[in-house]
Amino acid sequence: MPPSERGFHGFETDSQGQRFRWMTRHAVAYIPATQGIVTLNLRGPDDAPLARPLIVETAIAGRIVDRREIRGVAWVTVNIGVREPASTSFRRIDLRANQQWTQNVRLGIRQAQRPISAMVG
Repeated sequence: MPPSERGFHGFETDSQGQRFRWMTRHAVAYIPATQGIVTLNLRGPDDAPLARPLIVETAIAGRIVDRREIRGVAWVTVNIGVREPASTSFRRIDLRANQQWTQNVRLGIRQAQRPISAMVG
C-alpha cells in the first residue's frame, strides 16, 4: 500500500532513465552509520501547480543539514557530508517538503490518488 502521510512510493523511471521514488510531504530513510557522503538527487513534478517554490529540507539524526529550493524539472544533486560518530548501526534521514499534491494513478481498471511532493533519486 502507498504511504498515507509519510514515506516513499515504489521505484519508477523518468523519461531520461533516472530511477527515483516519489516522496510524500515527509519521508524517512535509513543509512549505515559510517562516515561518508549522502548524495540525493531531487526534482519537482512535471505537472504540479506550483504557487510557490518547492523546498525540500533534509535532516540527519534530527539535525537539519540542508534546505534546498527545487526549481523546474531539472534534477538537483545534493551532497551532504556525514562525519559525526553514531551510537547505532544506522542513521535516520528525514526529508520534508513544503508542498504536496495528489497524482492520479491506475490501479487495475480504476483510478486512485496518491500524495506526492518531490522525486528523490
